[in-house]
Amino acid sequence: MTRTMVRPYPGTRPFRRLDSDRFFGRRREANTLAELWRTNSLTIAAGPTGSGKTSLLQAGLLPLVDGGRAEVLPPGRVSHGSTFPAAALPEHNPYTVGLLGSWSPGEPPSHLAGVTIRGFLRQRAERHDGAILAVIDQAEELLADSAPRKTYRRHFLGELKEAVRQESRLHLLLCIRDSAVEEFSAVLGNGAQCRIGPLNFDGALEAVMGPVQGAGLSFGTDAAEEFVTELMTSTVGAAAGSQWSATDDSVPPVILQAACAGLWEALPPHRDAITKRDVRQYGDVDAALESYSSQVIAAVADEYDLPQARVRSWLIQTFVNEHGRRGTAYEGMTDTAGMPNSMARALEEPAPAHVGAAIRLTVV
Repeated sequence: MTRTMVRPYPGTRPFRRLDSDRFFGRRREANTLAELWRTNSLTIAAGPTGSGKTSLLQAGLLPLVDGGRAEVLPPGRVSHGSTFPAAALPEHNPYTVGLLGSWSPGEPPSHLAGVTIRGFLRQRAERHDGAILAVIDQAEELLADSAPRKTYRRHFLGELKEAVRQESRLHLLLCIRDSAVEEFSAVLGNGAQCRIGPLNFDGALEAVMGPVQGAGLSFGTDAAEEFVTELMTSTVGAAAGSQWSATDDSVPPVILQAACAGLWEALPPHRDAITKRDVRQYGDVDAALESYSSQVIAAVADEYDLPQARVRSWLIQTFVNEHGRRGTAYEGMTDTAGMPNSMARALEEPAPAHVGAAIRLTVV
């Protein structure tokens, strides 16, 4: 059997709903989250950037909850439709219009201006007698906007609080970064919480091996295990020039997918199985991720008019500790370790950028 032209790994973009047959390694989290969502008025799924929350939602969770008695709204985003001209939508809250527009794609924005979240849900409840499963993906976008929108943000959170407390048929799921949990919980309550972390060894192994089976290949004995081990091992370089290896017990999904896509593209055609030799010859984890990392850093450096070398140096000094592991830095009111908060957040984004991937590669 030879491989088909189907690319089994999405690379650095999140999995989509249509990719559910290629989504592996998250069955337990998907089942847990589906049960919490169905049975609680508020559920918070939180994890670090790059932990695959959007992929889990789209390819793992939605297929589990669709088809039941509940009405499942399309995934919501507060930024959806944020470019609509204000003159065309007088007296509207851009966050509310953005969210409702994503929950009801195809609805003209002018029909949503002035509609509250609770009012929208009441309209949906009139057409359906079951529960309403609604999700806001990347809800932390609400907190990252500029100061002039604070009033809109406060009113939006008030609307969301009213909907959660007053609409008994609403089951709201928030997919957010760890850093945003406290602020949302302070307004909405703690709800049921589900932690979404990086992939452990077994989950990563399943995510590596599962997708290729539908593309006409398999991994040979210990080949996938060697690839995952390489993914969890970093070569760290200090400023003085010394180097050492550091091994993690997990890997962010975005890094795994970038490396898997690199291996797949490098493989010669007409392979029946991916062997350990193939992994060593074509599965150059550092090379695959270096290309991705360089694109991330170059784009952010250009946006902030900084030399790429300075951004790389800042990443290493700020986010790599003396043991070669990813560290943390305190985010102040305006800056993080001397750089604008907005730049640090841009480097955190899994699409198009991810700080974990950038660090993983800049220290090689």
